[in-house]
Amino acid sequence: MTTILKYKPVGALSQIIIDYIGFKRLHGLKYAIEENVLYRFSVFTQDYSIEGSDIPQAILIDWFRRRPNEKASTLKNRCAVVSGMMFYAKDHGYKVNIPEIPKMRIENYSPYIFTEYEINKFFHACDILPAYSGSRRHEIVL
Repeated sequence: MTTILKYKPVGALSQIIIDYIGFKRLHGLKYAIEENVLYRFSVFTQDYSIEGSDIPQAILIDWFRRRPNEKASTLKNRCAVVSGMMFYAKDHGYKVNIPEIPKMRIENYSPYIFTEYEINKFFHACDILPAYSGSRRHEIVL
């Protein structure tokens, strides 16, 4: 079965990435966001030397490093996807020493609930905005 990809992986790990995505989809997963993560990982690995089936741990250590302004949840997802693929690669003859995913604290989102007064104030501010030349507000019927 041929795996149809939106993002075609590049470099020495491209075939194992394609096989892994195919494996995941064969088991009923869409694996679309993860496909994008693995594509970016394949581009990332181009700066490293990969000999045969040996995947240097330095690649994974660098990939598992948090990027500037990156949310902890994004890092966690990025690491989990590649880590899963590495376990698959290991089961398929690749030599890889998978480092531990860094511990990170993911902050819970706390929504702000506007009061009725704040909502009314917001809509009032919208209503008194001056029209711009391309506006069709005068055609709106309430």
